[in-house]
Amino acid sequence: MTDALQEEWFRAAYQQSYQPVVAYLRRRIPLNDVEDVLSVVMTRVWQTRDNVPPHLLKSPLPWFFGIAHNVVSEYFRSSTRRSEHETIMDPSDVVDDGSSADVAESVAESAQVKAALALLSDGDRDVLLLAAWEGFTTAELASALQVKPAAARVRLHRARIRFAEALHTVEEQ
Repeated sequence: MTDALQEEWFRAAYQQSYQPVVAYLRRRIPLNDVEDVLSVVMTRVWQTRDNVPPHLLKSPLPWFFGIAHNVVSEYFRSSTRRSEHETIMDPSDVVDDGSSADVAESVAESAQVKAALALLSDGDRDVLLLAAWEGFTTAELASALQVKPAAARVRLHRARIRFAEALHTVEEQ
């Protein structure tokens, strides 16, 4: 790809991926760090643009999420930030147009999901959220996690089993 085509591809990919990547980051890191982490993600996408698999050139979102996943992992490996790590979902984020009883029930369920997610490993949590929140297919999960589709399918299956067990544990408490 020529430099002009690479720049054109990056601009289109950036426009397509910007909002989903920001939303992904906002669910995982403190809001005051999102812009800094986003700039690292976009820089790495640009630096690795020659390594994008051909099947992702037209739909590069899994590539962006794979890089974002790695950058977020690095962010939390930093000892100064580990103490700031908050759980992924906040019950106050629940939006419901129903009655107050429905909202209360949604918040309670959200709190249980949040507690169950907190019991999972980072890897299990990421696989589940990429599939559930981002709506990734197995092929997109594989691209984001940089594994084969069969491995992504197995990881998702195992993560779902562990999540169900964690949710059962939380519900019993």
